Amino acid sequence: IPDRNQLGERLIDDSFLLMVNARFEQVTFTFPAPEYGTRWRVVVDTAWPGGRDQHAHEPGDQIIQEGRSIRVFQRRN
Repeated sequence: IPDRNQLGERLIDDSFLLMVNARFEQVTFTFPAPEYGTRWRVVVDTAWPGGRDQHAHEPGDQIIQEGRSIRVFQRRN
């Protein structure tokens, strides 16, 4: 974020990756290149609200996304 707060300090925020599958069938997603993040953890999964995917994912990892579902990942690096 190029802006600064009222005290002139650099603004820092979290980065998120959103995977949306609007189809009825499962689809495979691939995690983006390292310049976007080297570790990702799921924070929301509409297919498994209680949580199923607890390990970190890395660039190039592939995951199967359930039909009609959304996953939100938070960058962890």
